[in-house]
Amino acid sequence: MVHDAGEVFDAVLQVLQGFEFLHRHLIAHRDVAADNILINFSDSRLTPPPERGKLPMPFRGRTRCILCSCYQCLPMRCFLVFPVRYYIIDFEYSVRFPEDSTPERHAVTGLSDIKDGSDHPDDYVHDLFPEMLLPEPHCPFKSDAYQLGEIFLSHFCLLETEYPDLIKVFQSMTAVNPSCRPTVAEALKSIQEYHDGAQFKGPVPKPAIDPIPIEVRFQKIREANA
Repeated sequence: MVHDAGEVFDAVLQVLQGFEFLHRHLIAHRDVAADNILINFSDSRLTPPPERGKLPMPFRGRTRCILCSCYQCLPMRCFLVFPVRYYIIDFEYSVRFPEDSTPERHAVTGLSDIKDGSDHPDDYVHDLFPEMLLPEPHCPFKSDAYQLGEIFLSHFCLLETEYPDLIKVFQSMTAVNPSCRPTVAEALKSIQEYHDGAQFKGPVPKPAIDPIPIEVRFQKIREANA
């Protein structure tokens, strides 16, 4: 399975545009993960209704391909048939700040799902961000940026040779120090400018995603915050 570089840029830009819209309206998602970003395949008359329990997700070929009826070649083949749109879901942990609030007030503390009684990092199933384990308040907009960067790096890391500046933006989004991360709007601007000047060089292989064991991830975050 391969990704076309142009399609990868389209996916990244659409997702960043969605989060830029949220952040511009002072909404922080606080639970950014690949399975909370869906693809809409319903705009094409060629697309059959998805099977129950087989809803399409980005970066995961979970629905039947309309071209060869297999499950392995999505989502990339369907990009060639009709425009794909990405949607952000699962806002149960999100927070919206008042329009008249100052940046200093844009802060939360602890785990995203602590209000559901899951107050230990072991209970959190998505990518952790360094400030999650600290008792001090942190900016949820910068945490959203971190989790987005983790998603992009894990799925599109094999673009580094041909598009190093793209990967550098992703890496900056995952800086341990939140103040060193770009805002989503800044990341979007950088990638849009890079996209506009890029000469796409064809398909790239899909990486084999091997999640870091949660114990190792905790240790790295604790060491970074020590």
